[in-house]
Amino acid sequence: TARMDYSRLFKSIRGNLDTVPNKGVVRVVLQHMGSVNWSDYGPDGSREFLKFLFNMRSLTRSYPISCLLSYPPHNHSALDLSRIRYLGDVVYGLECFQSSEKAVSPLFSEYHGLFHIVKLPKINSLQSFIPETLNFGFKAKKRKFVIEKLHLPPELGEDNKNSKTENQIKLDKKLLEF
Repeated sequence: TARMDYSRLFKSIRGNLDTVPNKGVVRVVLQHMGSVNWSDYGPDGSREFLKFLFNMRSLTRSYPISCLLSYPPHNHSALDLSRIRYLGDVVYGLECFQSSEKAVSPLFSEYHGLFHIVKLPKINSLQSFIPETLNFGFKAKKRKFVIEKLHLPPELGEDNKNSKTENQIKLDKKLLEF
């Protein structure tokens, strides 16, 4: 496959926005951004990718457009990953159990992987919504991708460190009496 040029892609997306009716919302989905098929590795490819993300971010602020990008994190340095996460309004990660030691764990037996929320939007608000948990489990069914709150079962064994004996409870009652 031929490698794509980020500036050409952005110009194509920008040009197609003019053909959309005034009240229409445009959805853009780009998969495997920053991989070998999209650009060269190295500082120039990384710089072009970050410039493209910055341009897409400004485009989503100006037009009724939503954009979903997926990128393989193993192709980017830690510094680039932090920059990519900064440029996104919502950032989440998927962790599959197929080649993981978590796959054999009975705690995760009903899930196919983990869904981690990394960043939530803070646009036009003083404080963003913070859910009870940022970790969810996902299941891939026939035609559905189900994301559920991760429920871990309670510990079944007794913890001797936290259990109090009757003498300790009586002592505590004496200390509380006035």
